[in-house]
Amino acid sequence: APDSSVLTARLADPSAKRRDEAARDLLEMGSAAARALAQAAASADPEVRTRASALLALLLDVDGAGVRARQAADAVREAIRAPHGFDAGSEYDARIAALAPESRRALAAAARRISSRGVLSRSFACALARHPDAATLATLADFVRDERVLPSGGLCAARELDREFAAAPERAAELRAAAAPALIALTEAMESAHAPTRRMAVAIYGALAPAQSVARCGAIADPDAGVRAETARVMGIYAPAESARALRRLAADCNALVREAALTALCNVPGVPHPEPAVIAATDECAAVRTAAARLLARDVTPETLPVLELLATDSSDRVRAAARRALRTLRG
Repeated sequence: APDSSVLTARLADPSAKRRDEAARDLLEMGSAAARALAQAAASADPEVRTRASALLALLLDVDGAGVRARQAADAVREAIRAPHGFDAGSEYDARIAALAPESRRALAAAARRISSRGVLSRSFACALARHPDAATLATLADFVRDERVLPSGGLCAARELDREFAAAPERAAELRAAAAPALIALTEAMESAHAPTRRMAVAIYGALAPAQSVARCGAIADPDAGVRAETARVMGIYAPAESARALRRLAADCNALVREAALTALCNVPGVPHPEPAVIAATDECAAVRTAAARLLARDVTPETLPVLELLATDSSDRVRAAARRALRTLRG
């Protein structure tokens, strides 16, 4: 195997591949390479000097935080340039995750630089939500308020946040405690004249706000059906107990999308059965609403409402019949 002085000489090789191989070999040698790297860090060749200094800092853990910050900034820069660089599970996304918390600060800073030139992409918005901390969430909320992210991007980011919180509930509690700046921006966004902006704001606010605030959210009376449906969805996920009364009200909404979302959310409400909204919805003109009613009846069925579920099992819609029959099979063991 080549000795450390040979490897440091290769740091000036014209081939990027050979330079990278030499750097990896030097790091694997550990402290045995420190002397040669220290000599190379004083080289007259500026490229050798720069690479050797960075490797020596990593090797000796000198200025470790600064090195990680530079690595994190590089990882974010490369993700921006690469096609699908911010996709979940990509090699760039894995590097960003491994370099947290420095990478989260780098993500927020890069997003704010981009905001001066245009709209934040959907993949970048999702990355801010997938790697959450106070800085990335405040940045995402500001983009929503300022309408610098497309509605599809904001809603996808909200779903990413839902997945992150479901996977690590203890992390969710920590983030909510630091989410005050984001909540201020999202509250302002919920006053926007643009309905898609209000919908994005509600979707992210629901994940970050305390449960009681979600239940009191004024969006249940929003003039836009999409906003009301999103409100029902987040209340069912994050505040089902506190939201029961509001969800029953939304289950009687004039819009079928809202009724379906509210009935689906009611499935998460704990406590004694409340099948009345599902009984009313069993005769709804919309098949999707009747399907949601069948699912809710399966959870809240009583001897008095069992015939309603049996009636849904003969519905004209294949989807409704399948849901009702599946529920009946579950109930009958």
